[in-house]
Amino acid sequence: TKALAIAREIGAKTLQEGAMSNLNPALMRATLVVQSWRADAVLVLPADLPFVRSDDIGGMIGQAVDRSIVIATDNASDGTNALLVRPPGAIEFQYGPGSFARHIRSANAAGLHAITYESDRLALDIDLPEDLATYQRILASGQFGHLPSFPLPCNAD
Repeated sequence: TKALAIAREIGAKTLQEGAMSNLNPALMRATLVVQSWRADAVLVLPADLPFVRSDDIGGMIGQAVDRSIVIATDNASDGTNALLVRPPGAIEFQYGPGSFARHIRSANAAGLHAITYESDRLALDIDLPEDLATYQRILASGQFGHLPSFPLPCNAD
């Protein structure tokens, strides 16, 4: 895809999953690859986070300690919007409804330190039509400063 091509052009290591892959098993497969690269952590950052900035990525990495997870939740404090796991594979991914609490329980059971990363920018993910309306409202308000705007292919009403 175009996104993979751009990422590869700037030196990112990428993996392309099949169209029908389920998220949690796909993340575990990606983690096995990351482990083979001898990475000391894996950061899961879904594509539906319109306000994410490099500061958030750096902040999550900066908060990580040895044997920890750093987790950012959604606006409802229910789902997981970003997750850093150190070392890779220390917990199984459990994305879906209620994943924030499940990831923290898994970290505790594995003896990992669970750190919640607080970020209004990471709290909004685009899962529902109402989320698009929230995105448009925040974008228009300038709450997060100037962001590039892209035409949305559907109406959130």
